Amino acid sequence: MKFSRKRFGYLTASLFGVVLVLMTSLSASAQDRVPRFEPSECPFERGDWARDAKFDCKWLVVPEVHGNPKSRMIKLAVVILRASNPDGTPPLVFLHGGPGDSAIRIFTRGLVEGKFNQHRDIVLYDQRAAGFSEPKLCPEYKDVERQSLKLKTQREIKTLLEAEARKCIASLDKRIERSAYSTVASAEDVIDLRRILGYTSWDVFSRWYGTRLAQEVMPRDPRAIRAVVLNRLVTRGPTREAEAPLLNQRAFEHVFADCNQQVECRTAFPTLERDFYEVYEHALNYEALRPYASNLETKVGR
Repeated sequence: MKFSRKRFGYLTASLFGVVLVLMTSLSASAQDRVPRFEPSECPFERGDWARDAKFDCKWLVVPEVHGNPKSRMIKLAVVILRASNPDGTPPLVFLHGGPGDSAIRIFTRGLVEGKFNQHRDIVLYDQRAAGFSEPKLCPEYKDVERQSLKLKTQREIKTLLEAEARKCIASLDKRIERSAYSTVASAEDVIDLRRILGYTSWDVFSRWYGTRLAQEVMPRDPRAIRAVVLNRLVTRGPTREAEAPLLNQRAFEHVFADCNQQVECRTAFPTLERDFYEVYEHALNYEALRPYASNLETKVGR
């Protein structure tokens, strides 16, 4: 079968078009694939301390809601401090506390100056919605504490904080899926980060809330964790801070009940529980405490 030049030209153009479409399709597919890395500028100033250090700064692109193909994408800030003289030691990843801290801001310089990357890579990343990562939840809320310092009473401060918290929550519901910002979701991010870096295993250093996150990652990715440090452990159950108000309330209830069972106490304080809570509510007002403070200062001055 003979081809004319014209027909050959048509065939060549058609083949070129097909190849171009395939290349475009594959490129778009790679661009849409998650998790993935995207290039990023390092989010810190590189002073003399970083002169000899080799950094890879990237965005880790992950779905806001893992497992949902229609989820929007968010970007997590990642810094890889490359080993200066690698010897095969598994990499080390840092899980910061908070939640809300920044591993990149807190640890980067100290790790470089301490030469912790001499024989292995060090991975720093900021958890979703924390530090340099996306999204920025309620950046305007940082001014609330400054506003509260201008107020005179605890009641005014409480009212301000509650009102601003409601504004923050209302704005979040318009911008994010709040259920996606959990320890479980962050654990999936950690596993995605390890896999896209190509590490078969690594060591984990965690502190404060990061220890809670580490404990979530361990059973989900057990073969990939060679060793883990839990610095200032946060348990997976209720924390001491969460239980303290209930424990205090029960302690006072025991006092009220014991007093009511003793004749002398019941006679001297017939309405102890009511009186206690009236004083408590009164004490919430800082202005109400001033006379007592002034009286105490007068006695001490004597």
